[in-house]
Amino acid sequence: MNFDKYLIRNDLVNKSQIEKAVLIGFYLETVNNKSHFSISEILDVFSKSNFSMPNKSRLRINMSKDPRFVNKGKDLFAINRKDLLKLKEEIILEDNETIESSSEFIDESLFNDTRGYLIKIIKQINNCYNNNAYDACAVMVRRLLEILLIKSYQKLDIDNEIKNKGRYLMLENIVSNAVENTTLNLSRDKQRLNNIRNVGNFSAHKIEYNARKCDLDKIQEPVRVLTEELLYKSGLKNWG
Repeated sequence: MNFDKYLIRNDLVNKSQIEKAVLIGFYLETVNNKSHFSISEILDVFSKSNFSMPNKSRLRINMSKDPRFVNKGKDLFAINRKDLLKLKEEIILEDNETIESSSEFIDESLFNDTRGYLIKIIKQINNCYNNNAYDACAVMVRRLLEILLIKSYQKLDIDNEIKNKGRYLMLENIVSNAVENTTLNLSRDKQRLNNIRNVGNFSAHKIEYNARKCDLDKIQEPVRVLTEELLYKSGLKNWG
């Protein structure tokens, strides 16, 4: 977690100066994997966070008196091991829900006012692409395509055409039907459905295959076009 998020989630703004110093020291040790930290580093964080700046000498005295700090000499300190373990149990250090993304592969604004699960999928796709996890990105794109196709068939009340004994067919069969289906009536970009599916399939099933950025870049434009088209056909996004 970056410090700005750590600051907000642990309400550092409303802490006393010594409490801020404790939480900043804890962050420096745990997130930055440091065995100790200096008063100068603490003050640097105060400054960058626009906190009221403490007097360096007074802060040194207060930290030396506080049992949560261990003086390492020459303005160096560490968090007492007992308190370090306690803080690890109490402090919100990790955010296990938020997905960092910013339309790196698919424009996230397209999915505003759709469904929460779709927004999470898009954010995962963008996050994977941004972090060079191209196989993961390809598999998630494949999943997105499958969901939007099924939702479109359901909206048009023709989903029996992609079912066998009440269960949905494999994506290969769904795509084959979608390319020819006159009720679904996809645009000319439908011919690239199989290209998108294949990239996801290779990443999911080919043992010696690893997707590369160029593989994702080749399908980026058709994914964007088909995704928007299917959002409207599925009723997940309204016209106008």
